[in-house]
Amino acid sequence: TRKESSAASDVYKRQVLKGVNFRVREGELVSIIGPSGSGKSSMLRCCNLLEQPTGGQIVFDGHDITREGVNINRVRQDMGMVFQQFNLYPHLTALGNVALALRCVKKLGKAEAHEQAMAALEQVGLAHKAQAHPAQLSGGQQQRVGIARAVALKPKIILFDEPTSALDPELVSSVPVSYTH
Repeated sequence: TRKESSAASDVYKRQVLKGVNFRVREGELVSIIGPSGSGKSSMLRCCNLLEQPTGGQIVFDGHDITREGVNINRVRQDMGMVFQQFNLYPHLTALGNVALALRCVKKLGKAEAHEQAMAALEQVGLAHKAQAHPAQLSGGQQQRVGIARAVALKPKIILFDEPTSALDPELVSSVPVSYTH
């Protein structure tokens, strides 16, 4: 109905982020904490332009990535993201999900991509599940595959959107919060 569509469009007009200003230095781990709906995920999605900010600047690696003409796909090669919903391909194994990113983004050959993907799965404790498809994995295991995919690419920064929400409490400490590249 007209009333419903008007209400839905009002949601998209709501200003979620205003006056946000912060800096993350190399090697620094920053957590953003707030209630559900406060804009944490929106802010992360703005950082790599999955959501288009309506104002301000996002400076990454010394470059304003919001300026016109920036190759955002190139920028995203150095900015990993672990999504809340994991975003795994259901027809690929855990190994295939991690290796695909390495082959498409880093242009690695199949053997090298699989070797690096196995190392990343091992880092998150899932080497033994390399041949399992997402439907055969628990939510926590799927989340760790998403983390392995991001870590395998060795980006300069990784944006985590609730990276441990599906993990059992005893597994939270096994998530790599830092790595070297």
